[in-house]
Amino acid sequence: IAAEGALGNALVKEKAALASFCKADPALLEIRSLEETRKVMEQTSGLQPVHLVVQDGLEAFLPMSGLVDMEKELARLSKQQATLEKDVDALDSRLSASGYKDKAPPAVVEKAEAELADKREQLRTVTESLESILGQMPAAEATAWREKQSSDKAAADEAAHIKAEAAATKKAEANAKKAEKEAANKAAKDAKATK
Repeated sequence: IAAEGALGNALVKEKAALASFCKADPALLEIRSLEETRKVMEQTSGLQPVHLVVQDGLEAFLPMSGLVDMEKELARLSKQQATLEKDVDALDSRLSASGYKDKAPPAVVEKAEAELADKREQLRTVTESLESILGQMPAAEATAWREKQSSDKAAADEAAHIKAEAAATKKAEANAKKAEKEAANKAAKDAKATK
């Protein structure tokens, strides 16, 4: 807590009660001047603290380091980002398909456009959150994380490409068998008809 003057002195005297009220560990609750608090926050690594201005001369800082598992949060946001990217691509493809806007009812087109705008906004927010966390990490760690994400995405794209090729091959084989069977049935029918 950053507090100035008489208010700061009063809070120092009532530190135990304040810690109890906030359900905070009294040993971790610190009451300093705003200037001292800002110096400490500048030297702190990890996630930046949440900063709340309560009133003139009274500010609260909630350190996020140690409260948030950055790896788990990055993984969660990354997964959410990938899902949103797929949703945006699917909606964009649907809306840009030839004839879609002409054939679909206007209400359906408007709903799809609104959903696309919403998904794009969600994607922007998630991307900003990811970049905010990465911006607060040591540069080497952030770079390593980005490289791993890029590598994982390339591997996932390759796996999806292989899966799509296998599905196309299987479909082509099924169509060939179907055509072969139809040709054999037609030949048998024609042979029966000529007898």
